[in-house]
Amino acid sequence: MNFAEKKQAYQELQGSGHLEMDKELLKNKAPHANALNTGIIDPAKAQREILWALLDVATIEEITASRKLNLKKEDPGDGIKKEGIPADLDKVNVLTEENKQLKSQLEQIKSEKEDLRYELSDSEYEKEDLEEHVNELVEQLEEEKKSPVPSDPDQK
Repeated sequence: MNFAEKKQAYQELQGSGHLEMDKELLKNKAPHANALNTGIIDPAKAQREILWALLDVATIEEITASRKLNLKKEDPGDGIKKEGIPADLDKVNVLTEENKQLKSQLEQIKSEKEDLRYELSDSEYEKEDLEEHVNELVEQLEEEKKSPVPSDPDQK
């Protein structure tokens, strides 16, 4: 992800209330990230630093999926998070990887489609050239048919 894409993703994902969720995902993706080693004095600043670091190791889809997953873990009745959810995080990672592979396949198909378009275009030009050549040959043949046949000098 280049800087412009990262900045745009950062702006889209920025918001309060995701500090712990993003911190947990960053721990899973990059346990030695510098953003995890700093103390949290200003939660808003910590959120920005963790999100920025997270965008280096996770896709937008992974971050949003992790946030949704963490929100589902909370029980609306008592606000206590349920245990035993790591399997869901593994599922998110598997689905994210499958998503990456499908995107890659899609890009490859698009590229092949573009190549076929160029080949088709080249074939159409080739066809036009051949038709023109055939027409020229037909005209030459017609001209030869119209012109008198020279008499044979040996035939006197």
